[in-house]
Amino acid sequence: MTLTVGGLTAIAPPANAAPAAPPAAAPSLQRPNVITIVADDLGYDDVSPTLTPQITELKKQGVSFVDGYSAAPVCSPSRYAIMSGREPAALNADNNHTARSVGSDLTKMASLPSMMKRNGYRTAAFGKWDLSGPVSKVGINDKTPNRPDRLGFDQYWGTMAGMPGTFCGRKAPLIDHLDKKSQGAYELRDGKFHKADSAKHLTSETTQRAERFVAQGKQQPFFLYLSYSAPHNPHQSIDVCQGKKFRPEQAYRQMVREMDHGIGQVLDAIPSDQRKNTIVTFVSDNGPQHSFGQRSLTGGKYTLKEGGVRVPYVVSWPAAGLNTGKEVRTPGSTLDYLPTLAKRMPKKPTGKFPGRDLVELAKGNGNDRELHWRYYTEGPTAKGKGQHASIVAVRKGNLKYLRRVGPYGAVTAETVHDLAKDRREQTPITGHTAEFRDRWHAWADGLPLRQPFTYASSQKYLTTHPVGWSRIAGTWHRSGKATTYTGKADKGAGRALMSNSWYVDSDSRVQVTPTGASRAGLAIRSSGSEAKHSGYGVTLDAKNSMITIARWRDGKDHRTMQLKVPAKAKVAPGRTATLRVVARGATLTVWVNGHRAGTWTDTDPVRAGSPGLRVVAGEAAFDNLVVKPL
Repeated sequence: MTLTVGGLTAIAPPANAAPAAPPAAAPSLQRPNVITIVADDLGYDDVSPTLTPQITELKKQGVSFVDGYSAAPVCSPSRYAIMSGREPAALNADNNHTARSVGSDLTKMASLPSMMKRNGYRTAAFGKWDLSGPVSKVGINDKTPNRPDRLGFDQYWGTMAGMPGTFCGRKAPLIDHLDKKSQGAYELRDGKFHKADSAKHLTSETTQRAERFVAQGKQQPFFLYLSYSAPHNPHQSIDVCQGKKFRPEQAYRQMVREMDHGIGQVLDAIPSDQRKNTIVTFVSDNGPQHSFGQRSLTGGKYTLKEGGVRVPYVVSWPAAGLNTGKEVRTPGSTLDYLPTLAKRMPKKPTGKFPGRDLVELAKGNGNDRELHWRYYTEGPTAKGKGQHASIVAVRKGNLKYLRRVGPYGAVTAETVHDLAKDRREQTPITGHTAEFRDRWHAWADGLPLRQPFTYASSQKYLTTHPVGWSRIAGTWHRSGKATTYTGKADKGAGRALMSNSWYVDSDSRVQVTPTGASRAGLAIRSSGSEAKHSGYGVTLDAKNSMITIARWRDGKDHRTMQLKVPAKAKVAPGRTATLRVVARGATLTVWVNGHRAGTWTDTDPVRAGSPGLRVVAGEAAFDNLVVKPL
C-alpha cells in the first residue's frame, strides 16, 4: 500500500512484517535553503541572454515577475525593506539620508535574518550592507546600529557603507592611480569586525566567499544574503582595475557580466541533492543611475517612475513548482521575501507585514494588491543643486498614481497612468485622481514620524530644513553646532516648517525652547501653499504661561482660543518644554510637560494634513518631534 503525506510517497510494510525501527528524525533540509541575491543599481533592461546568461538561466529554472518592484528607489531604504519586510516610510527610511541617520533599529523587531537564525539556519551576508549609517570614519563599534551580527548573521564580509571606495583589489595597478583608496570592507571574526580589504576585485571576493559558504556542510539549512556592490559606480570592472581604458557604458556592462558570472559560480556550488529545495531570488535594489540602456521605462534611481522602482525580479524554487520559466504578471515586491519565508518556518515572526506569499502570487493570485511608495528627494546639495520634495506613488491593479509635493508644501504634479497601455508613463488618464489620493492618504495616515533634529546637524548640505520637510514662511536653520533646529517668525503667512507626511488623527509631541516673548509650538493637519495655507497651530507663550490654539485658513488665523499653562508645568523663556497635542476628530487636547492644559473642539474642523513646527512670534529651538497615528 502506498501513503502520500506532504507530497512524499512511501510504501507501507505488509501486515505481517516485523515491527519497524523507530523513525529517524526528519532531515532538517526539509526546510528550504535560501539564497537572496541583490544587485546594486541594475537596470530593468540590463538582463538579457547575451549580457547575463546565468541570470537568464535562473529565469528558466524559476519564474520572472515582469512587474517586480523594489520597495524604494535608492539603496539603504531598499535594504531596510528586504531585511524587515516593512515599507521604508514606516521605518523613518524615506531616503538614503534619513535611513542612514534616523532609520529604525531593526534589532528591536522581527527581521529576515533573525527569523532564519531562530529556525536553525546557518546564516551569512556577503557584500554591500548599507544599514548601519556612515562607518567609514568611526569604524564599527558597540554603538553601530543594525550590525549584521546583531540581526542574526553568523558570517559577514563586505562593504558596510553605501558605495565602495574602489572595486579594485589591493594588488591592482589602478590602486596607485586612486591614491590607494580602500574598498571599505569589513569582516566579522570572533564576534568583532576587522578591516578586511581584499587583494581581489570586490565582485570576485564577494562571489568566492558566498561560494565557499554554500558548499559547506549538508546537515543544516542555510540562508545566504548575497548583496553585490556591482554595478554601482565607480564603474571599475576587472579590466579597468588592470589599467585598461573603457567608456563608462562599457565598464558598466563588464561589471554586470562579472556579477552574472559570479552568480553562476554560487549556484553551481549548491549540492546537487539540495538544489530542488533551495529558494533563489534575484532582484536589483532599485533602478539604474545611468541613462544608457534604459529603453522600455522612463526614470531611474531617485525617482518613483517605473524606471526607478521596477526591477529585474526572479524567484526559483523547484520544490514549490517555481521552475516553469514563465513570466508572472502579478506585481511582486521585495516586501514579499519575509512573509513568503515566514509561512514555511516553524517559528513565526511577530508583527504585521504588508507583503504577500510569492508562491501564491506566482499562481496569479493578488492582481488586486496595492503597493505604496514615499520618497524624499536628496537635494539640495552643498552647491545648491536640487530641491526638497516629496514624491509618492500608489499602484493598484494596472493603474499607478504619482504625486510630487514641492519645497513649500504645494502639489506640483499629480497624474494617473494605465501601465498596461503606458508603461513609460507618458500619457496620464483622467477620472481616477481623487480615488488614488484617498488611497494614498489612507496608507500615509498610518505612518509614524520621528525627527530628532540632532541628526540634522550632521547633514552639512542642509541650510534651511531637513530632508522631507517644506518651509511655509518663517526663517529656519540649524542652531550652529547645537542639536536643534531654530525657527524665527517673519512677515510671511503660515510661518511653519512642515513634514511631507499626512495624518488624520494623531498624537504629536515636540521639545520646544522658547526665547523671550516668543510663541512657538506644533502645526497640526496643515496643507496648502504659503498664501493659501490652512490647518491648526498650537503655540506656547512661556513668558505669559499661555497656550494659543489657532485655526488658520488661507494663511491667516481664522479662529483662536487660549488655555492657561498648568502651574505644575513650570514653563519659562529659555527652558525646554515638551508640548503634546492629540488631534482626534474635531477635538484637540493639549499637554505641557505631561500636564493637561485643556481641550478645544472645532465646529468646522480640518480633517487631515501634515504635522510640523510653527513659530508665530520671536524665535524658538525645536528637537525630538514624534508623531503617532491614532
